[in-house]
Amino acid sequence: MVKHGVFPVRISVVPETAPYDWLAMRTISRMKPEMADGLVRVAEEVRADAQDWFGTFTPVAIAAWVELEVYRNDDWVTSPCFVGAFG
Repeated sequence: MVKHGVFPVRISVVPETAPYDWLAMRTISRMKPEMADGLVRVAEEVRADAQDWFGTFTPVAIAAWVELEVYRNDDWVTSPCFVGAFG
């Protein structure tokens, strides 16, 4: 993924906006096992852990974002465009 110029991004939000853990997200969305396994495999490549993932099926307002990180040079870094952008 990173080899092709696509950089993973993760958005941290206030907990109440993302009530479903990874297993619930997979189950409720009826995600195909191949897709779920692929996401976990890519996560492992960029030192992320699906057990830390939470999500929702409704849009999350930018005001509820706590942090936006981009995976670059083998590390998760806060995106410069996010720092201080939302007060």
